[in-house]
Amino acid sequence: MYYNHNLRSNLQEFLARLDRAAHDQYPNQLQLLLAYIKKEPALIGLVEESCAAYPLTEVEVQERLEAHESCQLVPPHDEREYVSYCWKVLEALITQHGIAGFRDVYIFHRKGDSLGGKTDNLVRPIVNYLYDRLDKSSSVLFLLEKYKRRTEWFMRDSLRDRYRSAQASAYEKILDEDLRLFLFDQGVDYPFSAPNSPSGRADIVGSIDTNDPLVVEVKVLDKERQYGKDRVRKGFNQVVKYTNDFGKDVGYLVIFNLDDAEVSFAFDEQQNRFPPIMTLNHKRFYFIVVNLADFSAASTHAKPRVVEISKDYLLIPEEVA
Repeated sequence: MYYNHNLRSNLQEFLARLDRAAHDQYPNQLQLLLAYIKKEPALIGLVEESCAAYPLTEVEVQERLEAHESCQLVPPHDEREYVSYCWKVLEALITQHGIAGFRDVYIFHRKGDSLGGKTDNLVRPIVNYLYDRLDKSSSVLFLLEKYKRRTEWFMRDSLRDRYRSAQASAYEKILDEDLRLFLFDQGVDYPFSAPNSPSGRADIVGSIDTNDPLVVEVKVLDKERQYGKDRVRKGFNQVVKYTNDFGKDVGYLVIFNLDDAEVSFAFDEQQNRFPPIMTLNHKRFYFIVVNLADFSAASTHAKPRVVEISKDYLLIPEEVA
């Protein structure tokens, strides 16, 4: 995939610049590399998936640092655990000392505290993991973002027309099958419903690289058919249950928006990029909105209508709602 090739080439170049950086330029080059990873959904998605699989508290990060300093660091179970550790340590040290202070702070013992040692111990494992993963596949978040762009840019009218002309029982099925077909075309081998879990039948697709299930739920916002934001809350509750049933740390809710309204999420997490994220019990839930409405009909409105979905709203128990 051309996009992935560019990402890998850019990662390689940023790491090479960091390796070549003089002492006074090291913080700038490190900042540029980290900013690039955070800016690209395919990259930060892979990092966040690793952090979700192996979450570390501030106390655990400090314990790992002390163990590393005394050469007693427990070997990670897999690459994702090491990526989570490296990312969390970088975040903690930069928060504590600033990007310039990170260059000079004592972290590891002896030669590990040279610029090259810091790069080898914390930065290179992250870049190598991203490089290898991009070579094998795209991240789930990258695929879902690509689906959103593909649908909104090229398929919006045709998919909306198919949905509008469907029989009542097939409304959601048409959208669900369109997403499945896209995922199959992108290399997900088995984008089909899984057997019933204790909480019901989830929309499950096979993971890109393994047989590990991926929890995806599809819901629709459509005021004409009285599909309000309560369906988003219901979908979120289902995703939470399914992640528990299948032992997952990450769940995805894909929302097809047929309303001439903007869907706004008010979560605790800083929302400065795609997609909105909500954390609950050390699990991460991603909300991907695919807009199918004909916004040209609402172009004369002075102010767009907004559907706001807050964390408090999603956590209302079903029996209370």
